[in-house]
Amino acid sequence: APKNLKICLDFVSSVLSDLDNWAVCDNLAMFGVEPIVYSNPELVLPLSEKWIKNENKWVRRFGVVSLRGYKRVQTTDKVFEILDTVMEDEDKDVKKAVSWILREITKKNPEDVAEFLARWVKANPSKDARWIIKDGMKKLPKKIQEEVLKKLMSSKLVIKSYQPKSILNVQKHIDGGWFWVKYSAFPYLGCQYGCEYCYWRDEKYNPHKPSRDP
Repeated sequence: APKNLKICLDFVSSVLSDLDNWAVCDNLAMFGVEPIVYSNPELVLPLSEKWIKNENKWVRRFGVVSLRGYKRVQTTDKVFEILDTVMEDEDKDVKKAVSWILREITKKNPEDVAEFLARWVKANPSKDARWIIKDGMKKLPKKIQEEVLKKLMSSKLVIKSYQPKSILNVQKHIDGGWFWVKYSAFPYLGCQYGCEYCYWRDEKYNPHKPSRDP
């Protein structure tokens, strides 16, 4: 690979459609692409940008993990432009990869990662981006983590109206939900914070996943 970088990257690109699990995906990125990032990062970035826009979630995850080499290399604006693309990805395997890579590249670039996350906090992030921010900041200094979390929790809450099919909810079983009732009225669909103590966490139609759950 060190002497035939393009051949190596062409081969890697040719097998990405066969990826179907995180283990193969991550190992291929770490052992097939990461060493190239150390020596020729500019050769990988255009490919990472392409992979990360793929419809296949494993190829998107591969594109994210291909940036892991920046744990030893100075980041550039392009790296964070690429990560911007998946900060609101709804797939759990992609989200986990983004937060993991943010923690990894923090080792070499803590200031750049902190600035990136702070920018996203100001942008009134979605529930998916909020989860990534909270999980991806864990390698930052504690003081910076506290500042990011404080700003995140004070970010603007967006309230949207909706038209339910019925205001009355009929439980299939008398012990349905948490309150042991047969009927209930649920005009509320939860919010972007996904607090652990919220009663709506028990409802399967909740569009907002809990904050700590990927």
